[in-house]
Amino acid sequence: MSTEHDSSQTYGDMLGIAARVMGDEIRDFDTGKLLPPDDDPVSLENAKSVVTNAIRRVVGSDKHWTWLRRMLTLDLNSNGKDVYVMPWWFSRPLVEAWRYTGTNGPIRMIRIVSESILLEITSGNETIGSGDPRICVFKTRRGKKGTRPRIVAHFWPKPAAARTIEVPVRPSYERLHDMNDLFFAPRDLDLLMELAIEYEASRFIKRGDREERLRDFKEELGSAIVNDRAKRPRTFGRTSRAFGHRINRLDHDHFDWHTHDGPITDPTGQVVN
Repeated sequence: MSTEHDSSQTYGDMLGIAARVMGDEIRDFDTGKLLPPDDDPVSLENAKSVVTNAIRRVVGSDKHWTWLRRMLTLDLNSNGKDVYVMPWWFSRPLVEAWRYTGTNGPIRMIRIVSESILLEITSGNETIGSGDPRICVFKTRRGKKGTRPRIVAHFWPKPAAARTIEVPVRPSYERLHDMNDLFFAPRDLDLLMELAIEYEASRFIKRGDREERLRDFKEELGSAIVNDRAKRPRTFGRTSRAFGHRINRLDHDHFDWHTHDGPITDPTGQVVN
């Protein structure tokens, strides 16, 4: 699995910035790098709240951010695998179907349906073992205790040949969980994110310089929006693959597939069984 965006900030980095402003600074003894305050549950929860508010502030500042509309690209394998793990920031519902890429002739699509609809479609079609997938169901898998639930895509029928499909998505910052989660904003927004976190942290503890920090954030925000607008296509629709994320393998590393599968939800997020 490879990521095509170039952020340099992890969730742990962002929590470390919040902790520094709130007086809970921790640094690596050898490198001097800021660390999240994970030795104190209260400080850690406070830092998480600050980072969430900072991201919400940035995301809500412009509804047309280009980095919030990404193209998720999936390489289907021809080895019989029909379940693929989505990136951590993947969220639902999707507003479009999966589309095959690189095909000649009419654009072909893969419908996204619920588990119950898939059962209706496949009833009586058990003899169809593999082919070009026409149906996709998203399911939530819960891993071991303390790990983040992940979303997987289950395709029917099983891919019979290596194919590439894609779908536009809006990443969800609310799914940040692991300290090494790489935030999906581009590298040139690192300063904006840092200023937002510093302001929210100073606001959280009612520091006297919070208005000055807010001014710094707003000044950087104005520049960031101007730069982002320059990147937007004339018709703000399907995004270039440059804003994409590619998945090319099945990853079972974070799951206990045998002890607890967790609830199954449809594309609208409703539990279906």
